[in-house]
Amino acid sequence: MKKSRPVKPASAPGAPHILSGAPAGTPPQHLASAKLTATLFNGPLPPPDAFEHYERTLPGAANRILAMAERQEAHRHAIEGDAVRAKIRQAYVGQAAGFLLAVTAIGGGMALMYAGQSGWGFATVVTAVSGLVGTFVYGHRAQQKELERKRQA
Repeated sequence: MKKSRPVKPASAPGAPHILSGAPAGTPPQHLASAKLTATLFNGPLPPPDAFEHYERTLPGAANRILAMAERQEAHRHAIEGDAVRAKIRQAYVGQAAGFLLAVTAIGGGMALMYAGQSGWGFATVVTAVSGLVGTFVYGHRAQQKELERKRQA
């Protein structure tokens, strides 16, 4: 491998760092230049000109690329469907747990009132009912805010 020496700035006025890797004594007109271009795209499919180039380079490549994009889309839809179903299931479990807790608290408050502890029983029932009402109001407000946010988007 031939080693090159940097050209002195005096032999290439105005562009000393461009010529620094050229062999000594190389005239500027004999230096080669290179241009690098890069094309970037976002998404599963390339732009049409690149898509056509793939097909010319490897016949059948366009169909393979389309099939890959279709499989990826189906996979993404399946994952999104699973996430939605899990969120619905979580909401139902939360509602059932809240219902059981409220029924237990109200039943306990009624039992306290029946046992002669009317003050504690009443406080227990009021606390349980106010918790249910508060949860309902909070959930309704959050739902209204979400609908408003979606309308503005």
